[in-house]
Amino acid sequence: MQPPNLDAFTDISQHITGITREELATARPWLKVWREFAEFTDFNLTRLMAWHAPFDTPVLRAAYGRDRLGFPHEQTVICAAALVFGFCCQWGIKPRSWKLAHVCERFDVPHEKLHRALPDARAGRALLQAVAEFEDTLT
Repeated sequence: MQPPNLDAFTDISQHITGITREELATARPWLKVWREFAEFTDFNLTRLMAWHAPFDTPVLRAAYGRDRLGFPHEQTVICAAALVFGFCCQWGIKPRSWKLAHVCERFDVPHEKLHRALPDARAGRALLQAVAEFEDTLT
C-alpha cells in the first residue's frame, strides 16, 4: 500500500522491512486497497488478524481516518503473535525470536517476501494451522 508521505519512509524503514521507496511509489493507493478489501468481505465487519497487531492497528486506523472512513475493526483485531506466544509458552517451545519469519521457521512454515501483506497473511494463516496441528499431536 502506498503511504501518504514517501518522505516519511526512511532508510531505517527500508532496512527493517526490506521494502524500497521505488516499490512504495508504484504500490496501490490506500483507497483502492480498502475498496478491494471491502468488496472481498461484502462490506461486512470482518475480524482482522495481524501478526503484530499493536503496530498494525494504529497504521490501519490512521489510513481509515485520513479518508474519513471510520475504523470499523476497533474490537475485532486479533494479534496472532499473542496466540502463538501463549501456545509456545504452554508447551515450552522457544523460537529464535518472535519475528514472524523466525516463528514460521520453527514450525516449518514457508514464508517469503517479508513485510508484504499477502505473503504475511498466508504465512500467518499457515502458522496458526501448523500450531493447531502440532497441539493435536501433543494431546
